[in-house]
Amino acid sequence: IAGRSINEDWEADVELVLNSNAKWYFGTDGNTPVTRYDLVTVVIHELCHGLGFFDSMNAENSLGSYGIGTIPIIYDKFVENLIEKKLVDTTQFDQYSGELYNQLTGGQLYFSGPLTRRYLSGVRPRLYAPSTWDPGSSVAHLDELRTSQTDALMTPFIDFGEAIHDPGKLTMSILGDM
Repeated sequence: IAGRSINEDWEADVELVLNSNAKWYFGTDGNTPVTRYDLVTVVIHELCHGLGFFDSMNAENSLGSYGIGTIPIIYDKFVENLIEKKLVDTTQFDQYSGELYNQLTGGQLYFSGPLTRRYLSGVRPRLYAPSTWDPGSSVAHLDELRTSQTDALMTPFIDFGEAIHDPGKLTMSILGDM
């Protein structure tokens, strides 16, 4: 995405640390028991984050912000509110403002890119934006309640027995837009 290497040759592009105490299902057949988490699903989900399916938004002390410094990352540029205003548009929302905070915690955020909208026949997928900011989950996931099971890989929660071994067209569209 950056067009150049932004780390040293010896550094990983994606690093994934797994809890060895979790009740993992190590099979690759998708027949995950209801008493286990599917490792393949979790790894694919986290790899999608590593490929850019993540934001730099923050909401704390009643102020909203984004970016490295104040420069938004690519995913941020596709995040809109209900009335299609981009959250990184500083003519609409000031950095470190209460108004941006309200957008980030208002439950009405969407991803809007041309491939994604084409896949959904013009509709924007709703993002996870709970009223209580959830660092690492808010904005960087699809809304759990409004995403079809076939596209549920990038929702914020995984249940015991849930196996999703195909990223789905929605996730692929979002990655394609970026």
